[in-house]
Amino acid sequence: MVSTGDNWKLIWYKVNGRETKQLFNLETDPDELHDLSSKSAFFGKAQQFANMLEKHLLQINDRFTEK
Repeated sequence: MVSTGDNWKLIWYKVNGRETKQLFNLETDPDELHDLSSKSAFFGKAQQFANMLEKHLLQINDRFTEK
């Protein structure tokens, strides 16, 4: 999960080998009811946060990023 000071949150998880990413604007959706990750206007933001999270996981040697 990545949460930023500008009210965005990315959740990235795997279940049975299937990856799922969810993106929320916590300012307009504090209850995290509206996943924005599939909306084309937010692809760049979701990818930006996924890259940040992946970089962090690699730095701490977390195995989540292994295929």
